[in-house]
Parts: sequence; structure tokens; C-alpha cells
Amino acid sequence: EEAAAFINKMTATGSTCTLEALEAALSDTSTQGVYLVTDGKPDTSCKLVLDTVKAMKPKQRIHSISLNITNSEAIEFLRKLSKITRGRYHSIVEGFDGNIITHQLLSDIPASLQSTELRLCVDTTA
Repeated sequence: EEAAAFINKMTATGSTCTLEALEAALSDTSTQGVYLVTDGKPDTSCKLVLDTVKAMKPKQRIHSISLNITNSEAIEFLRKLSKITRGRYHSIVEGFDGNIITHQLLSDIPASLQSTELRLCVDTTA
């Protein structure tokens, strides 16, 4: 419920520092999974982000969630990013109920890890 409320309150602002965010998340050895929520392409090139993530050989899966993205290049980038890490891609359009996407995301997380991953997600947004 907390994750659904958080997603429902999200608004897009600022730049999209995808590479820096992924490098930080993937470098943290306690990170068990990454949920990248974005409204567009990264500030750097998509190829650079994909190549960097591949080179890092992460054990964590990256689940990409696009918010109101209609740009086909951005969508393809997020699909590829999730695919190379065995993650999933989700698309949220305006008016979409956060409870539905939260349910989909939770179905990806083993029950034994759900509270840990959700707590980490909520803690890093405070």
C-alpha cells in the first residue's frame, strides 16, 4: 500500500541522471533489485548507459518503469536496460492506478524479499 501511494504521488521534475543513479544503486552490495522510475531518456546517451551497465555485470535486476513516455527511443532503451539484467519493463500512462503497477512489481519479488525491498525503496525517497 505504501508503494502504491508513493507511485500515485510521483511527478516528473528536473533532469534524468539515469547513469549516475544506476551506478550508485548497482555499486551498493546490499541492493537486491533496482526499480528505475523515469519520465524520459537519460541525460547521457542511451548507448553509454547500456554499455556501462553491461560492463558492470550486475547481479541485481533492473525493473524499468516509464511514466507517460511516448518517445519510442526512450521506451526501447528502457526495454533493453531491463532485458540485459533479466528485469521487467512497465509503462504507466496518466490516470493509471499505482495499485495495479505495485501489484505487478510485487509479483516479481520473492515473498521473502518483499518487505526488505519495499523498505529500501521507501527509505531512499525520504
